[in-house]
Amino acid sequence: MATIKDVAALAGISYTTVSHVLNKSRPVSDQVRLKVEAAIVELDYVPSAVARSLKAKSTSTIGLLIPNGINPYFAELARGIEDYCERNGFCVILCNSDDNPQKQRNYLRVLLEKRVDGLIVSSVGGDEGLAGGFAAVRTPMVVVDRELEDVEADLVRIDHELGGYLATRHLLDLGHRHIACISGPEHTSVARLRLRGYQRAMQQAQIEVPPHWVIASDYTSPGGYEAAATLLAKDPPSAIFAGNDMIGIGVLRAAAERNV
Repeated sequence: MATIKDVAALAGISYTTVSHVLNKSRPVSDQVRLKVEAAIVELDYVPSAVARSLKAKSTSTIGLLIPNGINPYFAELARGIEDYCERNGFCVILCNSDDNPQKQRNYLRVLLEKRVDGLIVSSVGGDEGLAGGFAAVRTPMVVVDRELEDVEADLVRIDHELGGYLATRHLLDLGHRHIACISGPEHTSVARLRLRGYQRAMQQAQIEVPPHWVIASDYTSPGGYEAAATLLAKDPPSAIFAGNDMIGIGVLRAAAERNV
């Protein structure tokens, strides 16, 4: 691979002058600039991003941590972030932690080692040591969707409790009274908040919720399928509030198999 010194030798000038041309750090004559550009093309030279970032103290990269890349919600979220960053001259390093706290910690370390300019984090949750790791980060960070306790960072999220309430309220308004809930993992704040919204709507409707109407699942289609199969096996409810889209897909599959 060609180096800046190779470019300088072919152009017949010093490598510091080549550096000035590349970084536009000092005016050079058009003749010199054309020589450098011709040498770059001939040698197929690619400037070192690492060296330039060390000098500029910026890598023009953003690290994005998401818990599940298969989930359409996080796929759409990542696409929106990537599109905006691209328009503003930044690259995105996408890390999918597969809802695994250890994998998330490993990715966090890698991103910090790469000196990313900023972090956007949708946390897996469920790991008491995780928040401490994020709290020690000095890189600018924005937390999305799932709040990190004891971490000082800007937070962008929806009102998950209100969402659970409105979803359940909609089913109640349709006339349902036997409404089950398949919530997400109990260790995530998102799942707890959505379940709380479901419970609030049922309490306002003065409907007692039997324990077997509420099942905790993971945020996957197979998880939703297994939970729905359990609910539909005997004394099935007339409606199910699914904790997220992936759970909902599993519910639809389980219902279809039973001609519901």
